[in-house]
Amino acid sequence: MSLIELSLAAALGALVLGITIQFFLQALRVGDRSVIRSRLQQTGIVALLGLVQDLQEANAGGLTFKSNEAGQMLHCLVHPVEDINGEGLPQYSSQRLVHYVWDQALQRLTRRSFDRRKPSPIPLRAGEPMRFSLEQIQRLQSAPARQKLYNEVASFSISTPGVDPQFVGNPLRVELILSTAGERVQCLRSVVLRNSL
Repeated sequence: MSLIELSLAAALGALVLGITIQFFLQALRVGDRSVIRSRLQQTGIVALLGLVQDLQEANAGGLTFKSNEAGQMLHCLVHPVEDINGEGLPQYSSQRLVHYVWDQALQRLTRRSFDRRKPSPIPLRAGEPMRFSLEQIQRLQSAPARQKLYNEVASFSISTPGVDPQFVGNPLRVELILSTAGERVQCLRSVVLRNSL
């Protein structure tokens, strides 16, 4: 073989190798994106199912929502119905409370629960629903609680479609948007409050 033929063969081999490497790297990038999307979906579904389960243990009287000035939900408090009295009225728990906190800066949703093991720093009135003030919410945030963290939550909202956003009714629209590394996943669910009268 001449030097020209050898140089041409080496250049052609390098070209084929370069194209093959590009295809391989592209396949790796697609695979990485699929893994990220799958992880986001899994986190979103687990968070959404837990939130739906907590919401269904309450009725509209036992839910408190607090948003910031931009209308983004920061807090959701669930004071569950424990029983129905002889007159058919709901009796709210005197020992259980669930508090969801969304931290926009950290893109994290935290489920904080208070029960017999970690009692609420705010005494719960037996039988009556509680609506929580900002001062009470701040006390709850600084109190020890059992926690579950859901990372990469870029947005969190609960609303009643077609009505004033401050009103809590049926059905509720629950939406979580998770985001990381350029990937974005939306988890959406309509929830009917089981214990509503």
